[in-house]
Amino acid sequence: MFASMDLGVDDAMHVSEEIDEVGITGEVTAISPPRGPTVEAGPSVSVGGLSSEVADFLKEFDAKAPNPHPEQYFWSFNGPLVPFGDFWVPNDCSPYLSRLSAGHSDFTKGFKLSIGLGGPMLSLLGSVLAAMDESSLEDVTKTQILAWRSVIQDLLDVGFDLGFMIERLRQTAQCLFGKRIADEIKALQHQTALLQDSLAELTAYQDKMMSTGRMVLRSERSGSFLDSLPD
Repeated sequence: MFASMDLGVDDAMHVSEEIDEVGITGEVTAISPPRGPTVEAGPSVSVGGLSSEVADFLKEFDAKAPNPHPEQYFWSFNGPLVPFGDFWVPNDCSPYLSRLSAGHSDFTKGFKLSIGLGGPMLSLLGSVLAAMDESSLEDVTKTQILAWRSVIQDLLDVGFDLGFMIERLRQTAQCLFGKRIADEIKALQHQTALLQDSLAELTAYQDKMMSTGRMVLRSERSGSFLDSLPD
């Protein structure tokens, strides 16, 4: 077909490449495409995946799970014993327990076991409080929250009035997931802005291409190259 127009193969291929890059115009004009921003990868987790993760965690949080860890897993106290109510605890543990009781009166009054057992249990509670005090929402993990919850559950079983701490841990977990959701939203908003910028640049580029000649946008690919040549 090209031979009938005295077009060699090389010429035809050259014209075809230009057509692919620019489109059909009255005069072939090279226009450099815009260099749009690179769109980053999508969100690290899907909405369904994150909601399932939250539901699974809260289910595990509500389940009964005895604490398997010794006190030193959370924090180590080395001071001499001092009185805390009817119990004896390390003196470097006492400030944490005092801070807790200051806002929630005497949480030890319902203790069911002997006084001698209460001291080590309160020391374990103090080690959890110390670990909490050294943590922040930026670095706390689900594993930590579940480990702290197990200690509080065990202490509830022996009569310490610590139900408020379970609720506070639940709120901490919700804040943890809330931060993750906020981070995902921020990332998606950034990606959306990049896509909007790219769309605006490509639209302007298309308009510029069409203004250089008689480019015709076609939705179908029917017809030959010769049929598409301008009159």
